[in-house]
Amino acid sequence: MAETILGVKALLGCVCGSILCAVAASAQSAREDLEEMIITGAREPLSATQLGASVSVIDQARIEARQSPILSDLLRDVAGLSVSPTGPLGNQVQIRIRGAEGNQTLVLIDGIEATDPVGNFELNFADVLSTGIERVEVIKGAQSALYGSEAIGGVISILTRDPVEGFEWEALGEGGSFETARFGTTVSGGTKRMGGTFSAGYLESDGISASPSGDEKDGYENLTLSGKLRANPFDALRLGVTARYVSATSEFDAQDFFTGQVVDADLEREFAAFYGRADAALTLFDDDWRQQVWVTLTDTDSDNFGAGGSFTNSFEGERLKFGYQSTVHYAASDFTLAVEHEELDFKAINADAQDPSNQKANDDQTSFIGEVRSDFAPGWFLTLGVRHDMNDRFDDATTWRATGSIILSQATRLHGSYGTGVSDPTFFDRFGFFPGQFIGNDTLTPEKARGWDLGVEYAFWMGRLCWMPHGFRRICAMKLSAPLMPPLFCRRWKINWGKATAKEWS
Repeated sequence: MAETILGVKALLGCVCGSILCAVAASAQSAREDLEEMIITGAREPLSATQLGASVSVIDQARIEARQSPILSDLLRDVAGLSVSPTGPLGNQVQIRIRGAEGNQTLVLIDGIEATDPVGNFELNFADVLSTGIERVEVIKGAQSALYGSEAIGGVISILTRDPVEGFEWEALGEGGSFETARFGTTVSGGTKRMGGTFSAGYLESDGISASPSGDEKDGYENLTLSGKLRANPFDALRLGVTARYVSATSEFDAQDFFTGQVVDADLEREFAAFYGRADAALTLFDDDWRQQVWVTLTDTDSDNFGAGGSFTNSFEGERLKFGYQSTVHYAASDFTLAVEHEELDFKAINADAQDPSNQKANDDQTSFIGEVRSDFAPGWFLTLGVRHDMNDRFDDATTWRATGSIILSQATRLHGSYGTGVSDPTFFDRFGFFPGQFIGNDTLTPEKARGWDLGVEYAFWMGRLCWMPHGFRRICAMKLSAPLMPPLFCRRWKINWGKATAKEWS
């Protein structure tokens, strides 16, 4: 009798699930007919079916469904990503793509290079709240031909909410164990010609101790503010300003570098960062000639304190970047040329004015980029890009990338990519100093890499409905067509093979 009841329940579950999924698919049919655009997979937004590189997307529906305060928790679901926290809330969180190092993953926030110039060219994902984030794109494989140094493993692009026409407002508040509290709000509105979005997120917790030898709690507090302004004075011209401010305080324990053990200590880190971007885009000749100009700024300040609040050291970094890009459309192809200039500044200040690690350093680099995107045959799409970097500290570097996408049918697509990468030594690699443990080496040369991947995608029932058994839930999670039942229903499954090799510093 019990087995009969279980069988009836399972049958009813499958029937109800199928009905719910069909209703969701019908309600979303208009949106599904629109092609998904990948913002950062090429020098201009490109249809997901045209891009040959391996891409994973976390959309707004999934962000809202998960309701995780920290973005890194969402990134755990992305295949090929390794999320490595070093302790409780607020401690360093490092993300690697396909086994590459954390400082070989370039992170963009609304097109701003957010990797910390003094944080070993990494972004500490512990300080990235999910409030106000609309979409995350992960482009896997060497992308230096698009974005230069730090993109050997790939690119993580974080996109915040764009202004809407009309008015939208949302707010949330949560509380839980360890005196943890979270608040957030996003306000967006505007007209057809002008609009703005503002988001504020706050997270605090008394935390726990990472050390097994003590019970002193390591707390965390984070305030993140972000905003966007968009204006279209006339149809051919778009203007934009983006700003983001992060203020975080984290308590942490010490680590014995020889045993690897975490030792209870009263240490504290205060981190502040500003990310800004101003840009303008002009289209002429019925969108056949598109131009962009932009300036971005990343400014970070990390202060460390020892027992009793005594000042230990401070690190300040700045990345200023200017760029111009021009794209011409001819026949079935787009031709893009771009030039970028970047200035990096680094400063280390210690409590002891005579400490040898007190120093200043800077790097300048000018880059020239070219890319062709061509729909050269029905269902065949190719991109080819090349970049030449001229750095005032290192030898010139040239990198390139090619991707291909072949649509075999309405349900099946093959894609692949091959690219080379380069990663310059970080300021810490060159100038870092820990007495008796580490001394920087200013003679290091850039790392080089190459990698490829191949993939096949197949959509069941024209991508509107499919049922997958329990064992395939993790595969389905990447592409949802029915948000009401994410564990059971998926829109598309993917299989990817890839390989990457890297040459270490010489």
